[in-house]
Amino acid sequence: MEKNPAIEAELQRLEKLIPGLKAESDTKAALERFAEASGPLTRNAPAEQEAYITQRLTCMLVDAGLVAGDPEGEPCVRGDEAEPPDTPRGGDA
Repeated sequence: MEKNPAIEAELQRLEKLIPGLKAESDTKAALERFAEASGPLTRNAPAEQEAYITQRLTCMLVDAGLVAGDPEGEPCVRGDEAEPPDTPRGGDA
């Protein structure tokens, strides 16, 4: 499955928002504002991209220290390393 350029651009935009959200408010408020900002992406996501988008957003929040623990499933990957669903991983394609 090909990456969707619009989804990738929006994920990058959202990731860039996090430092500002953390700087201007407490964790709860930052999470609420991030949820508002990411709402259009998650509500309008194509079904085949939903899990990918959710994992990328969760990774962002974990990395930023806004939520505890490790995301479930595959390890987080960033930027160009991130692959959409159904993309073979590693050497076993």
